[in-house]
Amino acid sequence: MSGPISESYSPPGDHIVYCAFCGESYPPGTPTSKSQALADHIQICPLHPVGVKLRRVIALITGDGAPPLSDHDLANLGALLNGEGDWWSAQFVRLIAKSDVHRRSRLRLAFPEHVDAVEDFLGLPSTLAIVEHFCEG
Repeated sequence: MSGPISESYSPPGDHIVYCAFCGESYPPGTPTSKSQALADHIQICPLHPVGVKLRRVIALITGDGAPPLSDHDLANLGALLNGEGDWWSAQFVRLIAKSDVHRRSRLRLAFPEHVDAVEDFLGLPSTLAIVEHFCEG
């Protein structure tokens, strides 16, 4: 089986479940069930895309601030705008790009780095002055 959750071949009942992104494995005898141990691991795995997205969402919900724009996303902004790469990042930068000035200014309140990068890349009018004026009043 290929994909993020894989099982290596071994005799029935003796499967080893592992993360296909970092290689962390959960053999028979793992204290919690192997599938639960893997599910818990995904939340903290630095390489698993689901874990990365989950941490982004949790940071937003808990008010820990927006996740920073990654160097990879910044370097590949053109590809993301074309819908390539990481689904969440591609959809998000495309949302910023197609938003009007007022919607972008609202997005800037939570995601200033992302909005700056898209506005600079596409040569869109900056929403920084709108947000600064809004925050003063």
